[in-house]
Amino acid sequence: MANYATDSDLKDHIESIFDYGPSSFEKDLTKATADVLNKIKAEWWTKAVQSRNGIRETVDYGFLFPTLNTANLNTAALKSLTVYRAFSAYIFPKMTKFVEDDVFLRQAEFYADRFKEEWDVVKLLPLYDFDEDASFEDIERRGPMSRRIVRA
Repeated sequence: MANYATDSDLKDHIESIFDYGPSSFEKDLTKATADVLNKIKAEWWTKAVQSRNGIRETVDYGFLFPTLNTANLNTAALKSLTVYRAFSAYIFPKMTKFVEDDVFLRQAEFYADRFKEEWDVVKLLPLYDFDEDASFEDIERRGPMSRRIVRA
C-alpha cells in the first residue's frame, strides 16, 4: 500500500520542515497512513457499509460486509489527514524536548487539532468507490439511505 502523502506534501504545509530533521519522513508517513487506514476501518467502514445496505442497528453483520479494498479508497481526500497525523503523532513529538513553551510541542498539539477537524470533514466525503467505476460520486457518501415502505 502506498502512502497517502509524500515528503513534498509535508513541505507544502511547512516549507522549512526539512531544516529540522532528516531528509525524508517516509517512515513517519507510512505510520500516519496506517493510522488513517485504521481510523477509517474503525470509525467509518462498518457504518458506511451498514448504511449502504440499509441496516440501522449496530450489530455484527460480518457476513454482509465486504473486506475493505484499499484500492477503492479516495486517497486524494486522505492526503491532508495523513499529513496532519504525521506532524502531530510522529514528526514534531520526535523534535520536542517536552519543556514549557516548546515550539514543537505546540505544533504537535496544533496539528492534532487539525487532524480532528479534517477527520470531521473527510468522513462526510465520498471516501470509497462502492460501485468500482473509478469515480467518487456524492451518492457513494456514507449516510443513511432512506427506505420507505409504500403500500398500494
